[in-house]
Amino acid sequence: MTTQEFEKLYREHYKMIFGYAQKRVGECLAEDIAQEVFLTAWRKREILDRHNNIKGWLIETEKHIIQSFIRKIGKDVELEDCSTWMVQEESSYD
Repeated sequence: MTTQEFEKLYREHYKMIFGYAQKRVGECLAEDIAQEVFLTAWRKREILDRHNNIKGWLIETEKHIIQSFIRKIGKDVELEDCSTWMVQEESSYD
């Protein structure tokens, strides 16, 4: 997949991916989830070249990314309120 083909894929599917993420994890995280989906797609673009259903692949990838995120932060966190899930990471510079 060339860079131009990937850019076309991004333009064609970004709104769908962002919208699904927004419904599942809220406004605060939707952009991060969407970017992670397309980063994964870029890294695995040789798989996409052979895949018959790219839209389906993107959706399944997004579901896995969201599930992984929810497992990390815990199921009881209110995702709409960014302040409840933002974790202060310990600085490695201390």
